[in-house]
Amino acid sequence: MSIKMLVLTFTIASVINGCSTVPIEIRNASVENVQLIDVKSNIAAHSGKKVRWGGEIASIKNTDDKTIIEIVQFQLNSRGMPKKNGLSTGRFMVTVEKFLEPVVYQSKRLFTAVGTLDGQLSGVIGEKSYSFPIVDADYFYLWPEKSSRDDRYGYLYPYAESYGVYSRGFIHHGGHHSGH
Repeated sequence: MSIKMLVLTFTIASVINGCSTVPIEIRNASVENVQLIDVKSNIAAHSGKKVRWGGEIASIKNTDDKTIIEIVQFQLNSRGMPKKNGLSTGRFMVTVEKFLEPVVYQSKRLFTAVGTLDGQLSGVIGEKSYSFPIVDADYFYLWPEKSSRDDRYGYLYPYAESYGVYSRGFIHHGGHHSGH
């Protein structure tokens, strides 16, 4: 087999594998086209709408019955992956009805959630008061961290590592299933 054929075969396999790596609940989410900037100006008018939003984790807090994740919003590509391009229209909170490990869900990790807008949470960014729209997550996806290997072979990212996806009562992470 020639080198060109081997590279072509590997590239096609990577693309096929990559298409199936991002969970369908994230990739093909049936949501309304509601933008964060519009919600921030009138949160009550958008309550109950289903959205797919994402960005970079700013912080995470666990309570007795849920996890609250603060997200710096970025636009999403067609698969639902945040495009970290320096352009953000603000922040929002995601609530998940289970414990999430803060060491795994660290700040600066890319994150996408599909869920229902459920009011707002008052908080602060630095010393500035801020109203965070809340997304009550039905599904979420923690995107794999980009490694130096991914930089050399850009077509492998984000397919080179395992992922985590959540739906109410079911979690899938790197091939291990467990119902909760």
